[in-house]
Amino acid sequence: MHALTRNLPLVARLFRRITIAGGRMWSRLPPAVRLWLAPAVLLLAGAHQSHRQWYATAPEQDLELGVTLSCPRARWLGLDCDQVLIEALDVLGVRRFRLPLYWSEAEPAPGVYRFDTLLGQLDQLQARGATAVIAVGMKAPRYPEFWFPQWLKQSASIPEHGYPEDVPEVRAALLPYLDAAVRRLSGHPAVEAFQIENEPFVYYRGHANHRHLRRSFVEQELAVVRAADRGAHRVVISHASWFRSDPTPGWILDHADVVAQSVYTKRQRGPWPWLYLFPYQIGPFAPDLPGQARAAARRGKELWIGELQAEPYEMSTVDPRRTPANELKSYSPAWLERNIRLARRSGATRAYLWGIEWWAYTRDRRGDPALWQAARSAFYQHDRARDAARR
Repeated sequence: MHALTRNLPLVARLFRRITIAGGRMWSRLPPAVRLWLAPAVLLLAGAHQSHRQWYATAPEQDLELGVTLSCPRARWLGLDCDQVLIEALDVLGVRRFRLPLYWSEAEPAPGVYRFDTLLGQLDQLQARGATAVIAVGMKAPRYPEFWFPQWLKQSASIPEHGYPEDVPEVRAALLPYLDAAVRRLSGHPAVEAFQIENEPFVYYRGHANHRHLRRSFVEQELAVVRAADRGAHRVVISHASWFRSDPTPGWILDHADVVAQSVYTKRQRGPWPWLYLFPYQIGPFAPDLPGQARAAARRGKELWIGELQAEPYEMSTVDPRRTPANELKSYSPAWLERNIRLARRSGATRAYLWGIEWWAYTRDRRGDPALWQAARSAFYQHDRARDAARR
């Protein structure tokens, strides 16, 4: 790898010549082949200047750390979600949470709302001086991403592609649900913000069935949430930029108080299980998080990292519960430290680690506490730095 880095100028010149000579050949390649070759080309082109980019050179800044906790994910891994929450509070020392309110659980029948589980979790946070961002909407963290109530799926024909808000039954049910949820939760002292949908403008083939939401509909959701909340809390919209040129963060800053980026630094992509992408090692093509942070600060707003990768990200067909640890090559304790360092260089004021359920699973089910201990060390160091800054 070092030899490749030293010779990148030569590689780049050769690649340009090959591109010129083989332009026609490239155009004749099947679209699927070009789809998977393009990221490799970008990675090679960007690697030459990677050492000059913000993620390698920017000074590290203060950063609040938190976690996203998904109870459906915890149950899928055979864990007790309440126990994971208590350990996050009392063992890891987490004081910032992102807690999704899953529509499929919160409205078991039309117009019947149940918020008791989430309210109980908020009580646990309040007792320890912790706070939570509540993610509301039809799209929430973790598979299947769109969490429609069972009764709605049975009564309405919701297409697997396109825009779910185009289904009249979805719109008619969702907006009153948002209003009821925010009115009920906004008065709880542990609630510090509401997130509208989860990555509403992003869809992942194989994960969310090609669905995503229009900006105009998210604006309607914003209006409902702000009216129900009476302006008491900040509003967050999350996104996952792949490249620097993505204009979506600008739109979010025009409409919300916080833009929360999802940052995954090593992810499997493509038809081959050994192929991994490194979106924050592609030089000038990488998302410009410091630029987004500066743009937010100029408006009195903030950039957060709403999801900072802290667990493996493999092919969607890989079940991590049945895969040996040595085959889950997209994450390790060393990557946790590396990702936190990247977050500190990003200009974000806060980062929510993504994967606490996996840390608990590997500790309890596989007898491997390495990730849990690495996270505990990260929060301990964070607390020490915060206390030192206060003195």
